[in-house]
Amino acid sequence: MIKISPESLLNYPTRSAEETERIFDEVTREAQALDSDFVSRLCSVTLGAILNAFFLEWYIVASCFALLIATELLLKLEFQWLKNHRTWRLYWSINLTTFLGGLAFALPAAFMWFDGAIAAKLIALANLFGGLVHVAIVRASHLPMSVATILPMVLTMLALPIEPVVRGEDTILIVSSTITVLVTLGYLTSAFVANNKTKKTLVEALEGARMADAAKTQFLASMSHEIRTPLNGIVGITQSIGDVKTGEDISEKVRVLSQSARSLVLIVDDVLDLSKIEAGKFEINPARAQIFDEISDVIDLYIPQTLEKGLKLDLFPIGELPQAGDFDTLRVRQCLGNLLSNAIKFTSLGSVTVKVECKERSENDALIEVSVQDTGCGIEQELQGELFKRFGRLNEAQHKGIKGTGLGLAITKELANLMGGTVAVSSRKGSGSTFTFSFRVNDPSTRIKSTTLPPRYHQDLLGDNASGKRLLLVDDTATNRYVAKLLLEPSGFVVSEAESGEEALEMLAKESFDLILLDIRMPEGIDGMETFRRLRASRMPNADTPVVALTADALENQKREFLAIGMDGYIAKPIDKRLMFEEIQRVLETTQSSRTI
Repeated sequence: MIKISPESLLNYPTRSAEETERIFDEVTREAQALDSDFVSRLCSVTLGAILNAFFLEWYIVASCFALLIATELLLKLEFQWLKNHRTWRLYWSINLTTFLGGLAFALPAAFMWFDGAIAAKLIALANLFGGLVHVAIVRASHLPMSVATILPMVLTMLALPIEPVVRGEDTILIVSSTITVLVTLGYLTSAFVANNKTKKTLVEALEGARMADAAKTQFLASMSHEIRTPLNGIVGITQSIGDVKTGEDISEKVRVLSQSARSLVLIVDDVLDLSKIEAGKFEINPARAQIFDEISDVIDLYIPQTLEKGLKLDLFPIGELPQAGDFDTLRVRQCLGNLLSNAIKFTSLGSVTVKVECKERSENDALIEVSVQDTGCGIEQELQGELFKRFGRLNEAQHKGIKGTGLGLAITKELANLMGGTVAVSSRKGSGSTFTFSFRVNDPSTRIKSTTLPPRYHQDLLGDNASGKRLLLVDDTATNRYVAKLLLEPSGFVVSEAESGEEALEMLAKESFDLILLDIRMPEGIDGMETFRRLRASRMPNADTPVVALTADALENQKREFLAIGMDGYIAKPIDKRLMFEEIQRVLETTQSSRTI
């Protein structure tokens, strides 16, 4: 025979911890509302008791008033206990107390309705209606508690039409009084439910605002720390270079300076990506590309980091892969880059292995899975669920010296989802980790068989295409022009400079150029957009010269805007040498091809 303890009857065994917390939070909010209304409520019930005494026996009024005061005081005491003891026994006790309080309030109204004169009936109706309105407006934070309060009042109002039936009144009077009571209760019930929903929505909004504020504070603290780290390297090395003596080797300083600048760019990119994802404006832009080559290119970029730490970096295709397809190469590179960066960061000895596999294949699309396996410190099981959350970080005490914004993996997850794939992690403490992301490739082409391909190192992407070509660099900031020239001139470009749109148009009217790099935001005089429009509308020899936007307007919609008005290419600041040369090569080849045709 199964024995059921009294305590078990008072529990909700199926309630989750979150649901239980929510229920007691609602009761606490209702307690706060009642506490703020305590004095005015006592004054109201005292005035009601005085009015009731004119129509009822004194002992009825005194008994109901005493019960009502007792429930009010008991509720205050129970609410005090609730602050430290959130038990189901106390929860049910509070609901029972509120029911008794509602009963003590409704009984005098019921007595006056059935035994009183017209004035008594009016006072009874006023008391009942006022009590229901009070609960609907002031309370309604927790439905069961509020229902326990109004239940005696609702039952009393439903019983009101019985009185004309007992007295043998006209049928029309009975029907009309019944309809009146039901309509009144229906209205109050709808108001009660609506107010409950409104309060829940308000609480959720306030909680969301609180969490957003906490996230913002955490974000700003994290950004402040992460941005200052590379800035410290940039500022410090820059000052140090100023003190360099003639003939002194500064290659190591330049390396640190470049690494700090790249770290700063990655942080800014993460922030921009996060803002676009949150705004729902992040778009995936598929383009035809070689699948394995794109992944191999990313591996090349991280070889110097692995060599510096004494790690081995391998890339293996598993099974048969589509040779090419339509996918967003930039976002695939970003996802793989985030995973590789983390793997190298948390691995001090051993290797990092990247594997590429086609998990699904049909005529129209394929699912490509890329896994990054390291021999690093591994991740505790309980921490793995936090990795892909925004600002999720490993325990800093256990991973001292490991830096990061906590955005990389969260953004990787969002990007993978947008590309039709997923992100996963498999790890054990002390046994390394394997991070995996997947993405969809549309219209996959011929497959290539599994083979180990050696990493390819980037050579001069422009080859001989740049030798002797004349390039006009238009930018209102001297530093930006200086940096661009440092990157362009070693490749063979003959670079001319213009510091405004007006100066650029004057030079274009007199000299011939093969390519124009045009800044967009130039506050003095005409900006880049207007400069481009005037150039294309002119009859000067350079009217059809290819124009590439070179701008800090790095959002995707801004890029589309520049290309939509007819610009031939787009390069975002800060300049990435490889990406700049790839875009210049594409524009020059496209222009040459179109002129040949």
